[in-house]
Amino acid sequence: MSWWMWLVLWIALVAVSALFLLAVGFRMFRKAMATLDEFGEASSLLDAAPPAHASGAAVVEASGSPVPAVFAQPAQVRQANHEARLLRQGRRRERRIRRRAENRRPQLLRDLPHL
Repeated sequence: MSWWMWLVLWIALVAVSALFLLAVGFRMFRKAMATLDEFGEASSLLDAAPPAHASGAAVVEASGSPVPAVFAQPAQVRQANHEARLLRQGRRRERRIRRRAENRRPQLLRDLPHL
């Protein structure tokens, strides 16, 4: 091969790689813009949504506004967590009793309230 053929070959390789990088860059730019549009839509939806109320574990002041657990008294937070845990255990027990009754399986003695 002569020297001018090598020159043409390398120019073609550089041009093809530049076109490939340009295409990949354009594709990434479009995806980034689509992602930013989605973020904009999500933020507008979050701004329009009413604020969520605190869960059962959060402590509520006398004014009715929730206080973050970091600023609440430790005893109050422990009491709220204990009450929430008992509520969850009761719900699980009720589901277990209902499921065992539907499947006609014997109940556990600890689940029967009258014993």
